[in-house]
Amino acid sequence: SSAQQYYSTVEADITEIGADISATDAVLARIGPDATHARRLLREGVAETIASVWSDGGAATNHPGDGPGMSAVGQLAEAVQELPRGDARHAALQQQAAALVADMELAGYRVRLVGSSGVQPALLVVLLSWLVIVYLGLGLVLPRTSTAIVNTILSAVACAGALFLVVEYYSPVSGLVQIS
Repeated sequence: SSAQQYYSTVEADITEIGADISATDAVLARIGPDATHARRLLREGVAETIASVWSDGGAATNHPGDGPGMSAVGQLAEAVQELPRGDARHAALQQQAAALVADMELAGYRVRLVGSSGVQPALLVVLLSWLVIVYLGLGLVLPRTSTAIVNTILSAVACAGALFLVVEYYSPVSGLVQIS
């Protein structure tokens, strides 16, 4: 449950960042040609973040809250603040864009903080040791029939698969179970 909750939290934060990116681009487009530089920074930052988080080989080189994406958000925030205010409509749009960029930055930091947790190696070692002892003990007391041996092997594989999935949920941007 904790692994699934972790995965869902990271997925929700990444989805929120994606929605903020789309909304920010739409608001900047409504501001007009004055926001061209800010829109370019937004697109470049998104491209850099995607390239660093979801590399071609499928393994993550960065966590979503790390690296070029967070520095790009800072540059974008400055570019939005430097936009000319013009009339009341432009000022309101600029304020809306600034709030969306702040939300993006907050979600990025939240992903970074959540991403720093994971399965503790000591817990994994203890759990694996316990499973090995249980199955070795079962092997000593079970009758040497093909049914008992096959059943023990299948249950050990099922436990190993469940443990593998728990570990995979703690790496949502790499591995077999990925946020797409």
